Amino acid sequence: MFLGLSQASLAFKGGQLLLLPVLDPLLLPLPTTGLDLPIARPSDPILDGLQMFVQSAIQDPGAVNGISLSRGLAMTFGAQD
Repeated sequence: MFLGLSQASLAFKGGQLLLLPVLDPLLLPLPTTGLDLPIARPSDPILDGLQMFVQSAIQDPGAVNGISLSRGLAMTFGAQD
C-alpha cells in the first residue's frame, strides 16, 4: 500500500502510480475476504483540509510485470458539520 500527500502519474511496473509516495510501501497480507483498515484521525483542526492519497499494489501473475494496481483513493480531512 502506498501513501502520499500529492497526486502524480508515475510509471510503475507496467501501470500508473497515482500519488507521490511519502514513505516506503506498507506491506500487508491481504486475506481472500478483504481487509478493513479502520483509521482514527486526531481531533485537531490543524488537519482540516489535509489531503491524503492511497493506492495498493498486489501480486498478480496475469498482469504486466506481475503487479496489479488499484484505483487511487483521495481523502480530505475536515471538520464534520
